[in-house]
Amino acid sequence: MNAKRHAVVLEKVEAGDVSATYGEFDACFSRDALNAMSAYIGSLDAAKALHNAVLAEWGWYLNRLSCKLVHADYSPVYGQRTTTPARAWLIVIIKALIAQEGE
Repeated sequence: MNAKRHAVVLEKVEAGDVSATYGEFDACFSRDALNAMSAYIGSLDAAKALHNAVLAEWGWYLNRLSCKLVHADYSPVYGQRTTTPARAWLIVIIKALIAQEGE
């Protein structure tokens, strides 16, 4: 995984930028790109599948306005508020992946 690629996608997802392409999601998530793209457009099922594929050891909490992730070893919590819960989940997944790459 590449932190720069994740950062570019994160910026677009946070902005709700419709120019985010499948190719960009593919560069970040490869076989899970379809789930990432589907989460981006609002699929909670896809967000959960992506979470399970790339951050299975992280717990999650989701409500209609926000999503939070926490690692079992009590690593930092990542949270995001948005009007689209699936997109919030995608954002915190990307933030957690970027943080892991920095370690």
